[in-house]
Amino acid sequence: MDEATWHDLIQQLGAAMSDVSEECYCAGWLGGTEDVLPELCRRAIETGRPQRWGHGEVTPATARKLWAIAERAGTWADQHPQDDSYVPYRPFPLVPGVAEEVDREQSPPLPRRNDNAG
Repeated sequence: MDEATWHDLIQQLGAAMSDVSEECYCAGWLGGTEDVLPELCRRAIETGRPQRWGHGEVTPATARKLWAIAERAGTWADQHPQDDSYVPYRPFPLVPGVAEEVDREQSPPLPRRNDNAG
C-alpha cells in the first residue's frame, strides 16, 4: 500500500471513530477515544453484543467496520494534537485503567435515589 492510501485510511478510521464518539458522548473526539473505542470494538466482536459507551453503544456491526479499517491500515487512529487530522495509534496492549473503565461502562447503572421519599 502506498503512503497516500495508508494516510487516507487513517483519516477515514479517525473520522469514523469520531462519529462514534459524537454519537455516544456528543463529543467529536472525547479524550481517551483512542484507547477505549478499540477495546469496545474488540469486546463487541468477541461477544456479539453491543457495548455501552456514554449514552450510546458500540454495536458489533460498527465494531467490525472499524476493526476492518484498522486491520487494513495496520493501526488505529488518534487525533493529531495540533489540528483536526488523525495520526496512527496502537492501543494494544491496553494502557493501565482502560479495561476497568470499559468494565464500568458495561455495569448496570446505579438505581436512582428518590430524594422525595419521606
